[in-house]
Amino acid sequence: MHEVTFTWEPDAVEDGAGLRVSVDGRDLADVIAEVERPHAEAEGHPGMEGGYSGLPPSWLDEGLRAHYLGGPESHLASGPHNKTVLIGCPCGEPGCWPLMARVEVTGQEVRWSDFEQPHRRGRWSYDGFGPLVFDRRQYEAALDAAGAPPE
Repeated sequence: MHEVTFTWEPDAVEDGAGLRVSVDGRDLADVIAEVERPHAEAEGHPGMEGGYSGLPPSWLDEGLRAHYLGGPESHLASGPHNKTVLIGCPCGEPGCWPLMARVEVTGQEVRWSDFEQPHRRGRWSYDGFGPLVFDRRQYEAALDAAGAPPE
């Protein structure tokens, strides 16, 4: 299983703090950049890959748990194909350039699968990446450890 951490980073997005998501000690944007790089280069846009930042607090009003557990109460969990925005655009508007995945929760696990950059649907493939499976207790503890965003 993988290990996830959630950390508030001041000035991560244009309007202030963003929630950094790391998997196994690596920023999720860096991890996904490796998958996206060949697609961005093939399009003639090298450097576009991994162009994500953490979600700003204003997009997580219903709480971290509600959002990152893929709950229906999260307004960001109703995207294409019932996917959840994991990280978004550095501009602070998650819909501008979101990395999305299906978030499935069982009694023991949280699973991220079917990754997607909706603005590149059909052109960028995440086949072979994931699923990322987390122990639910560790995942929920990581959400709780993130605490409140910086002021």
